[in-house]
Amino acid sequence: SQYRGDRRFTIASPEDWTALVDRYPAKHRVFRSHEFQQFDELWIPHWQSAAADIDLVTLTVGGFAYTAYLPLVTPAGRNTMLCGWNPGESIVLNPWWQQ
Repeated sequence: SQYRGDRRFTIASPEDWTALVDRYPAKHRVFRSHEFQQFDELWIPHWQSAAADIDLVTLTVGGFAYTAYLPLVTPAGRNTMLCGWNPGESIVLNPWWQQ
């Protein structure tokens, strides 16, 4: 809530997450488990690349409800799933603005 810059990305929908994945794609092999039965590979954002354009990524409460832990396919055909986030959580990609 303290961030006042214009380089914040907000995830409020599955479309926001899939757009972020397609813009900064990073492919990972998936260990098959109950949650990942549909995927052999999973795409997530390449956070170091995203940091060139984005300082802060925020997952809204609604974004969590509509996006988290759902198997999704991006417009570019990448399998993805938003995992490990909490509702309303943000990740800082460039901590310089906190100083």
